[in-house]
Amino acid sequence: MAVPRLRRLFRLVGRPSTVEQDVDQEIAFHLDEETRRLEARGLSPARARAEAVRQFGDIGSARATMERLDREKRMQQRRTNWLTDLTQDIAYGFRGIRRQPGFAALVVATLGLGVGANVTMFGIVDRILLQPPALLKNPGLTGRVYLRRPNGEGGERIDNNISYRRYLDLQRGSRAFAAMAAFYDDESRVIGSGTDARAATVSLVTATFWGMFDVRPVAGRFFGLDDDQAPAGTPVAVLGHRLWRTRFGGDTAVIGTSVRIGPRPYTIVGIAPPRFSGMSMRDVAAFIPLTAGGFDDFGDRYAATHNLSWVEVVARRRAGEAGPAADADLTRAFRQSRAEEPGILAAEVPQSRAELAPVLYERGPKAGSDAQVALWLAAVAMVVLLIACANVANLLLSRSAQRRREIAVRLALGAGRRRLFRQLLTESGILALFGGVAGLVLAQVGGGPLRSALIPDVDWSLTPAFDPRLAGFAALAALVTAALTGIAPAWRAGRPEVVAELKSGDRGGDQPRKRLRVGLLVVQAALSVMLLVGAGLFVKSLRNIHRVDLGYDHRRILVATTDLRGTELKDYERGDLYRRLRERAGQLAGVERTTLSFGIPFWRSNTTDLFVPGRDSLGGLGLFYQNIVADGYFETTGTTIQRGRGLTALDRSGPAAVVVVSETLARNIWPNGDPIGQCIKVDAETAPCSEIVGIAKDVRWGSLGNDDRMQVYQPMRLDDTGVLFVRVAGD
Repeated sequence: MAVPRLRRLFRLVGRPSTVEQDVDQEIAFHLDEETRRLEARGLSPARARAEAVRQFGDIGSARATMERLDREKRMQQRRTNWLTDLTQDIAYGFRGIRRQPGFAALVVATLGLGVGANVTMFGIVDRILLQPPALLKNPGLTGRVYLRRPNGEGGERIDNNISYRRYLDLQRGSRAFAAMAAFYDDESRVIGSGTDARAATVSLVTATFWGMFDVRPVAGRFFGLDDDQAPAGTPVAVLGHRLWRTRFGGDTAVIGTSVRIGPRPYTIVGIAPPRFSGMSMRDVAAFIPLTAGGFDDFGDRYAATHNLSWVEVVARRRAGEAGPAADADLTRAFRQSRAEEPGILAAEVPQSRAELAPVLYERGPKAGSDAQVALWLAAVAMVVLLIACANVANLLLSRSAQRRREIAVRLALGAGRRRLFRQLLTESGILALFGGVAGLVLAQVGGGPLRSALIPDVDWSLTPAFDPRLAGFAALAALVTAALTGIAPAWRAGRPEVVAELKSGDRGGDQPRKRLRVGLLVVQAALSVMLLVGAGLFVKSLRNIHRVDLGYDHRRILVATTDLRGTELKDYERGDLYRRLRERAGQLAGVERTTLSFGIPFWRSNTTDLFVPGRDSLGGLGLFYQNIVADGYFETTGTTIQRGRGLTALDRSGPAAVVVVSETLARNIWPNGDPIGQCIKVDAETAPCSEIVGIAKDVRWGSLGNDDRMQVYQPMRLDDTGVLFVRVAGD
C-alpha cells in the first residue's frame, strides 16, 4: 500500500511530467486504492477491480475533465510565476537605476535622440506615403487616375493633370468604377474682400467628390449635381471647419450668407467636419463647385477643350473588380476620348493608356521630391538609431564587466542562467522604455518645426496633438531598441566562469567580452562613416543643383503677383493697370528692367496646340507650352536668344503676328530646316500664321531634370495681363 503512495510522492516532487501522464497516474492510483479496499471486504481481485471501475464511472469523460482542469491550473501557475518574476525583475531594474542615475540618464538621452529622430521621420513618411486621406471610403479600392501617351521621342508622357472635358469622357465611358470625381486645389485663392481678404487653399471639387468620403456636414449641406453644372456652375460654398471657427466664430447662422471667393460672392450652404481637407495635404478653407471655380478662372472654354489640363481625378473601383480589369476599362474610355479629340493622329490612339495608381500622390508614377527626401531622411534616422543602440550596448557591456563578481555569486547561490538573462534583459528594456518615452516627447516638441522645414507643402497642424500611430511606432522602436541593446550584454553577462570569477577581483575582463565591445565600436565607426559619406554626397548634390543651367538668370529677379480681390475691371482697364504697375516698378531705385509674363517657371504654365501648314498633326511630338510675354522679357529674365531676335513693344501692336520658339521645339519640328521666318499657327488650325522671328534657349520650367519643354512665346497684347518680373541691381 505504501508503494503507490511513495511513487506518487516522487512524481509530485520529481521532474515535470505531461498532463496526460499525470491524469493517467491519478486515475490508476484511485482505482488501485478502491480495489484494495474492496478486496479487504472479501471480494476476489477480479470482482474488486470490476466493481472499482463501475463505481468510478466513465473513465474517458473523467480523463478529459481532469486534463482540462490540470492544464488550466498549470497555465494559471505559470502566469502567476511569470508575473511574480517580472515584478521582481522590474523592481530590481529600478533599484539599479537609482544606484547609477547618471548612467541611466546617459542611456536614456542617447536612446531618446535616436528614437525621437525616427518617430519624427515616421510621422513624415506616414503622412505622405502611408496614411490615406482622412475619412476616405475604401482606400484599397480608390486611386488617382494617370494618363499615359507617346511623347514623340520613343517614350511616353505621364499626366495626372487632366482636362475637365477628358474627365467627363472617362466618367461616361468607364463601367468598372463605383464613383469618380475631379478636384483642383488652389492654394492661393483669395477669400473675403477689402482689408479682410486673405489668400487660402480652396478646393474646387465636383459634386461626386463627397461620395468618395464617409463624411457629413457639421451644419447645412454639401452641394449637389444641380450646383455643379457646366459651364458656370452655381456660386455656393462649403466652409472648412477651421475657417468657420476662426472667421465666423463657429456660428451656424452663417449658413445662407455670402462670402467673396475669388472674383465673385459665393453663398455658404454647409460646414465641413473638423480636420477634413479632402485630397489636399493643406487645411482647406472652402470647397466650391469645380464648374463654378473653373468658370471664374477660364470662362466657359474649360468645358469645351481637351487641351486645358488642370484637374486631378480620383476613382473607386467596384467591389470585386480587379485592378487590371479596371485599368483596361479606363484605358478603353481614354482611347475613345482621344479618338474624338480634334487634331490627334489615329496611330497615337492605340498607344495611349490609363491606369489607377495609389491615391497618395507621392506613391504614384509622378511622385515628387518630397517622398525621396522623406525616405532618405528616414534611412538617416535609422542609421542614427543603430549608432545609438551600438553605443548603449557598449555601455551596458562595460557595466556588466563591473558586475561580473556579483553575477557569479548569484549563479553560485543557485540562480538559473535563463532567469538571470531575463532579469538583465528587463533592465535594458526599462532603459529602452524610458528612451522611447523621451523620444516621443522630443518628437512632439521639436518634430513640428522640423517637419514644416523639411516638407513645407504639408499643413502639419492637421495632425492630432496625440497621434496613436506615432505612439505605436515609438513603442515598437523602444521594443526593438531593447532587443538590440540588451541581448548581447545580457547573454555575455549571464555566461561567466563561476569559479574563475569568484577567485578573481572586480577588475579585468574575459576575451570574448572584449571582442564583442571592439566589434560594437567597429559597427559604430562604420555607420558614422556611412553617415558622413551620405552628408558629403548630399552637399555635393546641392552644389550640382546650384550649377544647373536653368536657361535664365534667376539671380536678382523678383516676381510680383496681383489679385484684384473681386474688383470688376474691363479688359482694357486691366491692361492699363498692369502697364502702370510696370511703369511705377521701373521708376523704383535699384530696378534695372521690368516685364510682364503669363507663365512663371516652376509655378504656372499653359499648354496649347501648334499647327504648321502642309504638315500632319504635331501632337505626336509631345506637349507644346505657351507663354504670353511683354517686350523686354528675354532681357529681364536673362534668357538668351540663340538666333534671330526677341519680342519688342512694336510686336504687340504691329499688323504681323510674330513668335519666338525654344531650341527643342525648333529642332523637333524643323530638324533639317531653318525655323526663322517659318509660319506656325497657335491654338487652332484656322488661326492666322505667326512668323518665327527668334529661337530662345531652352528653359527648365517644371523640374531640375531633363525638362526641355517645347515652348512658344507670343507677344502680349495691350489688354493682356500677367505677373510682373523685376530685375534689381542689388539686394
